Amino acid sequence: MASVLSSTKPIRTIAAERRKKYQFLLVAFYDANGFLGQLPVDFLRITVPSSISLQRQQQQSTVPFYVGDPNLVAQQALLQAQRFYSSAPPNTRGRISITVVEAKLVKNYGLVRMDPYCCVRVGNAIFETQRNINGGKTPKWNRIINAYLPYGVESFYLQVFDEKAFTADECIAWAHIIIPNAVFGDEIIDDWYQLSGQQFNRQCGKKAPPLKLNDRAVELHIA
Repeated sequence: MASVLSSTKPIRTIAAERRKKYQFLLVAFYDANGFLGQLPVDFLRITVPSSISLQRQQQQSTVPFYVGDPNLVAQQALLQAQRFYSSAPPNTRGRISITVVEAKLVKNYGLVRMDPYCCVRVGNAIFETQRNINGGKTPKWNRIINAYLPYGVESFYLQVFDEKAFTADECIAWAHIIIPNAVFGDEIIDDWYQLSGQQFNRQCGKKAPPLKLNDRAVELHIA
């Protein structure tokens, strides 16, 4: 019996020491609470946010800290876009909009159907349309090009290329288009323009149908 008591005594002693430690920690905690001030009710508690609060947090995260109304964000984005498009580089007459719709060529150059695309140069700026895969003699692009028109520039250049897989792209047609004076009077010009280059048919000496820019032709607009 004595051996049993002697074996259990250390366990009781350890348990008592643990209780003293816990009491010391609790007292120290409350003393710290009194020193720091009253803690909030949800201190050391796990709170699960509701769906409404999550939506509010997401809305607030997308809004800058200086903007209180989320609707102002869209208004600011619109104003920034207006400033961008209204501003122009120095020595600029305005903006020109060219819609490249389609072209009609005499024949297909090469063993397979052509993959034509256009390059448009306005001043020193060069723009490209997308490739019309297997466009052949009647490629269609429907590409709108917006460019700044410098002072002294009264025309633009257009080239039609055939994209090659293993060799350099081949220029099959080109045109030097004079900008009509009516464009500078805020008019929209819709017309066909003749191409030059490999579209000439040497056997009959006939030119191919002209290039078509926009639904019936070319659309030029100065903003």
